[in-house]
Amino acid sequence: MENQSIKQALLVIAACLSLAISWAQHPLTDQVIAQFEKDKNIEQAIQRMGPIMEKEGRDPLPHFTLGFLLKEQYKKNPNKDKQFQWREKAMMAFDQALLLNPDEKLKDNIFYAQRYIVSTYYNDALLQARGFQLGNDASADAAFDYFKSWNQKLKDPQSVNSLHIEFKKKKAERFYEFWEQNDTSLVFPNKCIGLYQQILKEDPTDCESLHNLAILYYNIGVFKIKKIDGEIEMEQLIQIQEEALHLFSQALPFAQNTFNDCPKNAAQYKALMFIHRSLGNDEEYKRLKAEAQNLYPNE
Repeated sequence: MENQSIKQALLVIAACLSLAISWAQHPLTDQVIAQFEKDKNIEQAIQRMGPIMEKEGRDPLPHFTLGFLLKEQYKKNPNKDKQFQWREKAMMAFDQALLLNPDEKLKDNIFYAQRYIVSTYYNDALLQARGFQLGNDASADAAFDYFKSWNQKLKDPQSVNSLHIEFKKKKAERFYEFWEQNDTSLVFPNKCIGLYQQILKEDPTDCESLHNLAILYYNIGVFKIKKIDGEIEMEQLIQIQEEALHLFSQALPFAQNTFNDCPKNAAQYKALMFIHRSLGNDEEYKRLKAEAQNLYPNE
């Protein structure tokens, strides 16, 4: 009786091992991989994987293979991804592969592919930030939020703080371009200022933001003075001059902090010396100018 129980147990174990081995086999997927390595025909490989999933879908490799092919299809035709959603389909295929307990090597390949796809969503957000159309900056914010949603799903999500700072800088650059194209309003430079101030709340030492805030306040002050015409009333003239001086005063600490705490360059010298000149600090302007000419004779 005891021998019979042991025999039955061994039969069950053997059956389980046989089933596990059958699950781990993926000859049809292997054929697709081999053919793809020969002809590099992504479309055909993706089509062939469809019916294979029904037969070999209990193994992680077919799902990874489909995800990999979809990723490669995106890389080949990135402009068509919005229509065909290859990246989303690839991420879903990778997630399914992870649910099927892949070995460590395959798991690492899946994580690597997922990180790559998520990085492309960040690149999309940067492109949107740098090229959104007038009045449609919300599209850039939506692209960044979309990147964040996918990033959070990664096994080891990337910290988005520095990425968000870079994104905001791209948006500010775009708003400044709008101001250069149409300088009749201060809406755009004020949007730039708002973005750079947000960045400094996250990183008070960000040199680019400090420098650009100095430039923005200075340029807005110059803008106000340039708009003065010959028929302006004296009282209004005094008010505009006071507003400009206030803007120059706002620019000064940003320029000074950049000059003191950031790597020196000619642009910093120019910003600080012209701000001092606009505030009537002629001696400091002359000192900085002479120093800049000595350090950067070709600038």
